[in-house]
Amino acid sequence: MRPLAILLALLPGWAAAEMRVSLRSEGEAARLELVNEASCATGPFEFMLDLRLAGRGARFAADPAFRAEAGGDFIAAAAPLGSDGRVLTLALADLPPGGALVLSLPMEDGRGGPLRDLSGAVAAVVFRSERNDGAFGPGGAVRLAGFGCAG
Repeated sequence: MRPLAILLALLPGWAAAEMRVSLRSEGEAARLELVNEASCATGPFEFMLDLRLAGRGARFAADPAFRAEAGGDFIAAAAPLGSDGRVLTLALADLPPGGALVLSLPMEDGRGGPLRDLSGAVAAVVFRSERNDGAFGPGGAVRLAGFGCAG
């Protein structure tokens, strides 16, 4: 846990947020799930999915890079993908305890084929000035914890 997150967790009225993020390939698309597993709302934050370290030149196949299957109301804004199409950035509103965002993400490998392995992709949250990130392994899940939320 980072020093700021530890300090916030010790203050009255503050709790540490914990976000479970899963990413799995489903042929020509991937399914991304963010679930707030904390006992408090997250407050507005930024979520990033970075494919630059994922295998075989993974990239988003379309812009906009997603279709919301659940929790689309939590998306306040989405940044354009940029020229390499490998980083998705979303501004998210308060995500309540147990709240979930589920996205379908059209993806392809560097040769335009379906993407099979997303290992190495990085999920990150930025809450105020605190950034927490983690890389997806073969299981396709990462837990982002330690950023503050109002309790």
